[in-house]
Amino acid sequence: MKQAVIVWENNVPRCVDRDVFPATEIKSVTEAILAEPFYDPLGIWPEYEGMSKGEVVLRQLIHAATRGDRDATKELLDRLVGRPKQQIESKRLTMSYQDYLDGLDGNTIDLP
Repeated sequence: MKQAVIVWENNVPRCVDRDVFPATEIKSVTEAILAEPFYDPLGIWPEYEGMSKGEVVLRQLIHAATRGDRDATKELLDRLVGRPKQQIESKRLTMSYQDYLDGLDGNTIDLP
């Protein structure tokens, strides 16, 4: 799927097409990427040898939460326990044009 976007080159805007994933495919693409094997060519994280990228991300998130990272803790709890439902108050008001005109007070100034 293509999407037209504006890019700036030498302070001049130019319209180009770029490939984008449709919203319906984002989840499957994300799952595929997380299932890929973790690759550490420099050997910085030997403890993650043989794991998938998803496993590494999850372990790092858990380690950050256990070190006191509040954002990581909140993210884990949101995923494990579920987020509390937000209470949203919604009011729908309908009014006809005649109702609007009837509601105008007599002090309205007529402009020429």
